[in-house]
Amino acid sequence: MNKEVQKKYIEMQTVQQQIAQISEQNELLQQQRMELANTVESLNDLKRIESEKELLTPISQGIFVSSKVGKVKELFVNVGSGIIVKKNVDDAVKLIEGQVVEIDALFNEFCGKISELTIKGMKIEEELKKLMKNV
Repeated sequence: MNKEVQKKYIEMQTVQQQIAQISEQNELLQQQRMELANTVESLNDLKRIESEKELLTPISQGIFVSSKVGKVKELFVNVGSGIIVKKNVDDAVKLIEGQVVEIDALFNEFCGKISELTIKGMKIEEELKKLMKNV
């Protein structure tokens, strides 16, 4: 195999690896988006509670404690770097919805990169076919 063919083959593998990595990141973003959507739904459910209600509160994955909650006026929200602030439910929902917008933008950016890399990969594949005919 000549050096030019080898070079193009390695370049093609690199593009395929990049596509796989970005696709994996997009899957993680989609999981985060789903979790945030579930959080917004839960917060909206909390907002509708008017009188004391018994809930199952998650302690860890798959572990819950029975708790009672009344009308929720404030939440304690981790805003990053271990800083916790009080927010009302609507403000907490807005914060999370902002995170969803950021995730969507990143997801779209990654999809664009995948498209670019796919086109690049197709061009490399065509170049490889031409080179292989000449060998």
